[in-house]
Amino acid sequence: MHRIDGPAALPGGFFTEGDPNVGTPATVVTAAFLNALQEEVCGVVEATGAALAKPDNAQLLAAIRWLIDQAVPVGTVMAGYFAAAPAGWLLCSGQVVSRAAYPRLWTHVNGAGLAVSEAAWAASGHGRFSVGDGSTTFRLPDLRSEFLRGFDNGRGLVPSNTLGAWLADEFKSHTHPMGPEFVTEDGGSGGVGGTTSGSSGVAGPTGAAGGAETRPRAVGVAFCVRF
Repeated sequence: MHRIDGPAALPGGFFTEGDPNVGTPATVVTAAFLNALQEEVCGVVEATGAALAKPDNAQLLAAIRWLIDQAVPVGTVMAGYFAAAPAGWLLCSGQVVSRAAYPRLWTHVNGAGLAVSEAAWAASGHGRFSVGDGSTTFRLPDLRSEFLRGFDNGRGLVPSNTLGAWLADEFKSHTHPMGPEFVTEDGGSGGVGGTTSGSSGVAGPTGAAGGAETRPRAVGVAFCVRF
């Protein structure tokens, strides 16, 4: 594409209406400019695979929306600093929504096998969607205060981590070897807040430490899903 460059175009490729009072001509709209503009617009429509239709004056808008969908498909999850979801997105807060209002998302959910019963969702399925009332609604995932993780997808590291699966918090099984400096020979106090029995080499439990969960450093954001 190019800016207007016909006779009487202003420097930089701008139009002028001219002024007959002082003899300034109006910019001539050339065929080259109009053809370039036409091909730019038609090219966007045809890139979607649609055929140009003379009576349809909404094809460019439809093509732009289609291209956006290709770049950000339905079902995409986005993180951001949102108090409310932006246009085209829904907050993943476990809310019930209308199937009629969000038909593309509901179709995607069914196609990906992500819909579970309300009972299963409430029990441990809130990483997935639910079937809602079974006819007119469905429930969104509740990703508030959750970390997202790539699903196992056949790798075998965590087979239970399927698409949309919710994993309860845990830490890997391990031991804490205790050296002789923590053990007494006479059943007295050990060095870690517990006591030992009379048997040499047996130590008591350590004192409790930590908070309400195991977590890395984190920052709170809102998760939204594309509909």
